[in-house]
Amino acid sequence: MNPSVAVLSVRLVAHDAELRRELEALTGPIAAQPGCRRCAVLYEASEHDVVTLLEEWESRADLDRHLRSEDCRRLLALIERADRAPEVRIDCIAVREGMEAIARARGHRD
Repeated sequence: MNPSVAVLSVRLVAHDAELRRELEALTGPIAAQPGCRRCAVLYEASEHDVVTLLEEWESRADLDRHLRSEDCRRLLALIERADRAPEVRIDCIAVREGMEAIARARGHRD
């Protein structure tokens, strides 16, 4: 377990299909940056114009390096075109568990 995992999420309303395509196109270059574990655009089932860019980084230092990058500058330019101000969150994850936590909570033994 790496206690320094950092997650950046940017949730925005984007009625403009071109903006959504440009956001999706940015995931490849971001994912190629050192320390990036995952970069994806997620669409809400009930509101197709609401999208979330989700980035997961090996460490906060890797995320901070990304925040100074040209790809992040491009992301910020895209965010400015959104229909309203985005919700931006940075979470640093200290504990990460998987199915074993669900089994434990449900009273199943390993």
